[in-house]
Amino acid sequence: AVPLTVQKAVHLELAKRELARRKLIHFTTRNKPDYQAGWFHIELAEELDKFIADIEAGLSPRLLIEAPPRHGKSELTSRQLPAFVLGKHPEWEIIAASYALSLALDMSRDVQAILQTEEYKQLFPLTRIDPKKASAEDWGTYRKNGAYLAAGVGGPITGRGAHALI
Repeated sequence: AVPLTVQKAVHLELAKRELARRKLIHFTTRNKPDYQAGWFHIELAEELDKFIADIEAGLSPRLLIEAPPRHGKSELTSRQLPAFVLGKHPEWEIIAASYALSLALDMSRDVQAILQTEEYKQLFPLTRIDPKKASAEDWGTYRKNGAYLAAGVGGPITGRGAHALI
């Protein structure tokens, strides 16, 4: 028989994984244990969760995020959100645009790094980067036909569709 404390620990771990699959803030704090979520981050993550739910419902939502520099917008919106979305929907297409291609490529590499962690693979076992389409600028999900395109100003997004444009 398994001791009760071990059973509790297993159940707690499974509950934490399920929360991380459902809510961006839990995904972020699990994926990045040193992340310190303040009230702004929690509220932003809730808005981003609603944004995802609205996309799922076919509502074509718009969300404008305004906050001073160094408040965590990029971490939640440009790094964690795409990884979270592709975990939930590996068939979705994401376009991540920035004022400079170099910044968009940095964010893309960060998202790719998240997808390659063991922690991520435990949460979202069906989401993998397609090794045949894995450049920093334009990559896809293995066997799911999802995609991530990084673009700077004047970048090649004309004619491309996306479930989420960041």
